[in-house]
Amino acid sequence: MATEGCMSCMKYCMFLFNFIFLIAGLGLSGLGIWLIVDPTLVTSFIPNEDFLQYAGYLLIGLGGFIAIVAFFGCWGAVALSKCMLVMYFLFCLLIFAGLIGGAVMSVLFQDDIKAKLKKEMNATLYTSYGVSKTTTDIWDALQEEVGCCGLSGDEAWLDYQKTAWFARQNGTKVAVPDSCCVEGSDGQILNLAECQKVEATKTDQYIHKKGCFEEGVHKFEAQISQQRWPLFGLAIGTVTILILGMVLSLCLACRSGGKEEKYAM
Repeated sequence: MATEGCMSCMKYCMFLFNFIFLIAGLGLSGLGIWLIVDPTLVTSFIPNEDFLQYAGYLLIGLGGFIAIVAFFGCWGAVALSKCMLVMYFLFCLLIFAGLIGGAVMSVLFQDDIKAKLKKEMNATLYTSYGVSKTTTDIWDALQEEVGCCGLSGDEAWLDYQKTAWFARQNGTKVAVPDSCCVEGSDGQILNLAECQKVEATKTDQYIHKKGCFEEGVHKFEAQISQQRWPLFGLAIGTVTILILGMVLSLCLACRSGGKEEKYAM
């Protein structure tokens, strides 16, 4: 009797736990479809429709994967299907290994990751800024958010004079795009003409002089440091949920004896 009660409790926990994730996964996929089909509500504060499409496809893929894994868990718990429960266990194990492996790789190869990121940023700035709308919007958003200009160094704004964007200008050239210029408390650029003058030296008064690579990495690391305890709690919670899911699925699989029940909870 006690064994049956324990079994029933594990089934309920397994089902409810995965049913919540199933709904969440379907919700993410639905949000992704909505972003692709009708992004008008979001374009008011994220004007880049290409970016919204990429985000939409990412949400559809992520939500679909979560829903599939949760479906295996729900069905396995309801029917006590050993096959479904083992598949669920393997999915959870794969996710767990991926998270641990990703964390280890990010620590061991952080310098390589930074070098690769800098190389990619260099390529997009010099060849695609002012040519590709998506690239231009991303760089402008980065420069406005971080307060930087160009790629790397204390005089990184000079990088723009080597770009395709600068070469394509006709008539009187400007040194940097508007997104490099310092804004006042009212959100308006302080002195656009002074900021965009093509000259060898500039002051920090009207232009962001430092490069986006160092400033961006510094700001990212500062944000991670500020949020380290919530992130640590999230990581521990995720690992705990995965381990709990694997333990429950294995226990139910062992108890099922290879026979499926007729949807009895």
